[in-house]
Amino acid sequence: MRHAWLILLGAAVAVTVPGQDHQLPTGIVIRDFSVTDSPCAYKHDSSVEKVLQTVRVVISTAKPSRASSVATLELRNNSVKTITAYVFNYTFTHGGKTDYYGALGEDFVYEMAMAKGSPEQTLPNSTLPPGGVVKQEIRGGRGHGQFEMYPCVVAFEDGTFIGPPSLSTFLTHMRADNAKAFGALIADLRLARDSVDPKALLTNRAKQIKRIGKGRSDEEPYRYLEIVASELSPSGNTPLDRKIITDHVSALQAQQEMLVEQSTFGKTQ
Repeated sequence: MRHAWLILLGAAVAVTVPGQDHQLPTGIVIRDFSVTDSPCAYKHDSSVEKVLQTVRVVISTAKPSRASSVATLELRNNSVKTITAYVFNYTFTHGGKTDYYGALGEDFVYEMAMAKGSPEQTLPNSTLPPGGVVKQEIRGGRGHGQFEMYPCVVAFEDGTFIGPPSLSTFLTHMRADNAKAFGALIADLRLARDSVDPKALLTNRAKQIKRIGKGRSDEEPYRYLEIVASELSPSGNTPLDRKIITDHVSALQAQQEMLVEQSTFGKTQ
């Protein structure tokens, strides 16, 4: 069985809230991912659905496009533990035949780490504690007809999970790999902070990574270095500039630590 993971939201961003002039906790948000050849069957699993309950489904009636939302779900955590990630299969059927199918996942660990550092500035729809509800969008232009969702995997903050072990293994590997990538970014930021010209070093390092990088531009580490460089003053060499870099280092360290912590699972009984 072949598995392929695609980061759909991998932008390295300093998150801000419209209408507010202050910046929320800095960090990288990699939440949505798709699953190719999901090991989960397209059938309802009561052990997962009693934990991750679908409370509302809204199907868009607008003309579909690749970027538009074709369905919006509201999902509730019915367990007594915080959910850190989930995976579900879904289908669109028309005339008794499957028109489109797929599998999506959400990983909240990155935003949970950001919220842990600044709990008063928790981003909306970024955690799933006991009794909590999140909105999940399904995007793309091919699905139409009757929609059905099949919850497949739920991972908890205490390191337990429900679902196929192969999917939990991939989730832990994805987190571990990103923790290593964050470590490389932290090293680059520290090197820049302690250099004579932090802005130039970050800009040049971003160009170097871009030349050797692969994948979509908004998924590349160089974007984060570019964003940090853009926040610095024209000289890029003031005490405030170095504090900005230090704040980014602290945010990434918090996320890296949580990624490492959440990279080990044990089977839920």
